[in-house]
Amino acid sequence: MRPLALIAVLATVPLAACGAAKPDPRAAVRATYAAYGKAILAADGARGCALLSAAAQRAFLSADHQLGGTDSTCPPAFDRLARRVPRTTYTLSDVVVVLGTASGTNPHLTGSAARPIAFVRVKGDWKLDAASTG
Repeated sequence: MRPLALIAVLATVPLAACGAAKPDPRAAVRATYAAYGKAILAADGARGCALLSAAAQRAFLSADHQLGGTDSTCPPAFDRLARRVPRTTYTLSDVVVVLGTASGTNPHLTGSAARPIAFVRVKGDWKLDAASTG
């Protein structure tokens, strides 16, 4: 093969790699919210708290304390609060991802609960953020 032809072929390799499909972060955000919904419906505090940012875990503890809870860890607070929330479908629409943060809305929620749901990226995983849990 002639050197110029070889250079032309090799030059297309990086371009082809650039065209590879990257995972859609919106799908990962939706999957996180669906897993959170399953944890709420099952009152599974360990699983639910793993899907919350540190700030959201503190918000769960604060809300639980306002209702008389005395635990100092997220899972028991999550369990109690999960039993109090109305049952709904946990799906997201209108997901927007910007630089390690995301937001979306649950079309099944109404009234004051219909506010945007915030997410933050923590060590490569999407977590619900405090603004979503209060």
